[in-house]
Amino acid sequence: MHKPRTWALVADGVRARILRGLEDGAPPSFPPTELISRSRSQHLRDVMSDKPGRTQSSDHSGRRSSLDYGTDPIKEDMRDFAREIVDRLDSHRRARDFARLAIFAAPDMLGTLRQEMSRALKSTVFFERSQNLMHLREDDLRERVVKEIRASFFEGERE
Repeated sequence: MHKPRTWALVADGVRARILRGLEDGAPPSFPPTELISRSRSQHLRDVMSDKPGRTQSSDHSGRRSSLDYGTDPIKEDMRDFAREIVDRLDSHRRARDFARLAIFAAPDMLGTLRQEMSRALKSTVFFERSQNLMHLREDDLRERVVKEIRASFFEGERE
């Protein structure tokens, strides 16, 4: 019986990396897949620099008032990006490219990913950490992810 194919998702609100082949002793044979959100800004001032406009009153008074944003544009962008990530992972899951998934994500992104995941994809998740590791270089990232996963399982054995 072969070892399960293990992948890790590392994400923040605008970038994500998918690390493949994380089994013990497996060389990094695949470079990480990098996904970048279409909205590259997480600053509300950038997203909201174009005002939504004004509206005319319907009571013939001629008064005008400004329109408000219906939703938080940053959260909407993050939700759209999370859907894109989940769709990509789900297609790989259906193709049986991986059997186990570890997730390292910034706290807001982790919550959004959980909401967007299908039940089938959630069943592959064996490890979650609310932690943003996107700042790490590729080789440091792989090493850190493997180390965090191993440490977690060793702690569980001691209890």
